[in-house]
Amino acid sequence: KAIGANIDSSGNVTGAFVAYDDTSKGKVTLGGAGSTPPVTLTNVAAGQIASGSKDAINGSQLYGTANSVAAALGGGTTVGSDGKVTAALSLDGKTYGNVATALDALNAKIATGTTDGVVYDSAVHDTLTLGGANSTTPVQLKNVKNATDLLDAVNLGQMQVYVANHAGSGGTANGVAYDDSTRNTVTLGGKGHAPVTLTNVAAGSNATDAVNFSQFSSLQSQLNNLAGGGTGNTTYINISTPSSGGTAAAATGSDAIAIGNGAVASGKAAIAIGKDTKTAGDNSVSLGSGSSAPNTNSVALGANSATDRDNSVSVGSSGAERQITNVAAGTHGTDAVNLNQLNNAMGGVQQQMHDIDRNAAKGIASASALNIVTPYLPGRTTLNAGVANYRGYQAVGLGVSRWNEKGTINYNLGVSSSGGNSTIVRAGVGIVLGN
Repeated sequence: KAIGANIDSSGNVTGAFVAYDDTSKGKVTLGGAGSTPPVTLTNVAAGQIASGSKDAINGSQLYGTANSVAAALGGGTTVGSDGKVTAALSLDGKTYGNVATALDALNAKIATGTTDGVVYDSAVHDTLTLGGANSTTPVQLKNVKNATDLLDAVNLGQMQVYVANHAGSGGTANGVAYDDSTRNTVTLGGKGHAPVTLTNVAAGSNATDAVNFSQFSSLQSQLNNLAGGGTGNTTYINISTPSSGGTAAAATGSDAIAIGNGAVASGKAAIAIGKDTKTAGDNSVSLGSGSSAPNTNSVALGANSATDRDNSVSVGSSGAERQITNVAAGTHGTDAVNLNQLNNAMGGVQQQMHDIDRNAAKGIASASALNIVTPYLPGRTTLNAGVANYRGYQAVGLGVSRWNEKGTINYNLGVSSSGGNSTIVRAGVGIVLGN
């Protein structure tokens, strides 16, 4: 039938054709615009499945998607005829109908653990005790496979073969052996065994030989002689017993020495001697209870003394200074000077300053007394005299002035003095220029 026969006078489709709901062409309703009963759309080609695809998807494609989801979930998960996925996840003998419930059950199992599970003793994962941490009752470990690597556990069969092989070659099960194949250590009695007496040890002669009790006793006697003085009651070395609850000395720096309760020598080649001494500076020394030398190449002498700069010696601390007594007079440029030397030096400086002040005052007085008056008297000679006083120093002066007969040239001479080396001598010539 012609298309036109299926469109009424208002432009509506009246036949069995599929058409847009209205002229905007924004929507197509199967069964016609406003229809509510669903309509089956069959023979739909497989649409493209891609991020930008706008194709219609058929039932086969939808079933494939649902089936892949079921396969991913695993267990007894199935796809029904209506396309719905029904989960059947099995965990610890129980079946769960959705992933969230199954995960919650798994988390609870992990959090609480099980009474028959084997776990590490702690979160550090460095020990595992069969029977549980701190358990003292031995537990039998069965069905252990033969070890192949050095760190594998061995079973009884392997151990029996090992013992039999060693016994057959002249060894015994009680033989002394290395702790492991690296052959770096030997523990008498085996690792973890109580101490074992080693007898009939020959005297060691090389640096890496073991020593016997006789050699050790000889060394102890020598040390006792040092502490006891060798002869009489003289004591060369005497260290009192540390107080109860003290802290061990710690020489943590390379080539460092720490002696005393709580003494710490952390600097390179540092020395800390005395209770609670601290030497952190390299090549530094702290000597005295509570002394501290944190700076490089520095020395703190005396209780609670502290250095505050490199290459220094401190005999106290801020607010707790000390005097250094019995200091000999210095003889070289870098020697320390004592108070007598300092006082003598200051006395000499003060005398020099006094002499300078005195000579300056006398010089000013002498200059003031040198009064030369040159009145214009051709052919005549003038004699002048003057006196002056400055800061208690008096001076006298004498001056002579003469003009030639023409009155064109003046000759003058003067001398003044305040005593000692303060004498001033002056000479001058004056010439009249022009008419």
